[in-house]
Amino acid sequence: MNQYRASGTFEVAMKPQSEPDTTPGAKLGRMSLDKQFHGDLSGVGKGEMLTAFTDTEGSAGYVAIERVVGTLHGRQGSFVFQHTGIMNRGAQQLSISVVPDSGSGELSGLSGLFQIDNADGNHRYTFDYSLPSMPGETASDLPAGLAAPAQRALAGAGIQRLDQLARISEAELAKLHGIGPKALGQLRQALASQGLSFSADR
Repeated sequence: MNQYRASGTFEVAMKPQSEPDTTPGAKLGRMSLDKQFHGDLSGVGKGEMLTAFTDTEGSAGYVAIERVVGTLHGRQGSFVFQHTGIMNRGAQQLSISVVPDSGSGELSGLSGLFQIDNADGNHRYTFDYSLPSMPGETASDLPAGLAAPAQRALAGAGIQRLDQLARISEAELAKLHGIGPKALGQLRQALASQGLSFSADR
């Protein structure tokens, strides 16, 4: 299973699907989701959200199911996100993950976690995911013991194999967030085991 990181932006439109159910303590709602993804994930997302807004400012919750259809790093297919969100007097906890075995087409076998950043009012995402190699695609031969931050850094740089790694210098690799001395040592050793080295070492 190969590790990847996708990033980009999205727009979302939400529409009420029924009149709110208002009772003392909380107001319950149901809304449709329509999204347009841009970047490494390109496509549309459609789903439904159930919400609960309490009488306490900043305290609420929601759950949602969203089907995404499009391309992910060039691979076409569909999959389903499950959302769970809680706000506790302004403190937010949000989990968005791929429903197991929901991937289809070239995204069959997809798993991963989706993170959203709305810091400046724009919707940005980071999607850390795993996906099996396609038939005829060369599987990753990077060291299996790499820490998760190093795996994400390499995936974000489009490096899946040692022959790709050998095209850059160790200094360039060290600039990637998530690549520390331990990871550099593991990668240097893996290159040497295949008779390879970083580009500046040759």
